[in-house]
Amino acid sequence: MFNVSELFGMVVTVVAIGYMFKDMFRLPTTEFLYRGEDRRNFMLAMLVVSPAVIVHELGHKFVAMSFGFTAVYHASYTWLGIGVLMKMFGFPFLFFVPAYVSIYGFGSRLAYAAIAFAGPVVNLIFFLVGYVVTKYELASGRNYLYFHVFKQINMWLFAFNMLPLPGTDGFQLLTSLLGF
Repeated sequence: MFNVSELFGMVVTVVAIGYMFKDMFRLPTTEFLYRGEDRRNFMLAMLVVSPAVIVHELGHKFVAMSFGFTAVYHASYTWLGIGVLMKMFGFPFLFFVPAYVSIYGFGSRLAYAAIAFAGPVVNLIFFLVGYVVTKYELASGRNYLYFHVFKQINMWLFAFNMLPLPGTDGFQLLTSLLGF
């Protein structure tokens, strides 16, 4: 199901995302951060933000495999490096492509459309979970913050990936459906 290269790539992706998004979990305070706070925020970012990316890509992989394709997860090391550098230099926003799945084989246009749509559907489902938890206050305190960030990240990933721009899942979906 997974080879060593894929598993290594997933670990690198998770660690890089943890570093890039660790500041999203820093609560405003006038006190100095206690020892270990930065490490804890790093771990939280890995646990809360990484599933939005990893499971998105695994959605593509497993749907492709269900259609009989060979599908391989790849960490985008160059883009992850760019994202880490943007974080280190304090860019106000981060733009990077953390990973992708290579699909090998032949299938119908609908199969390719389903594969393209699978990743964004994962983000939509994750967004809805976060929305329900925050809307109905099923979590409080710091847990509320986790679900709020989870909801926002997945909303953004769904919306961005559904844009019909070259390189996005939305473009792949559109061109698959139209037969280009």
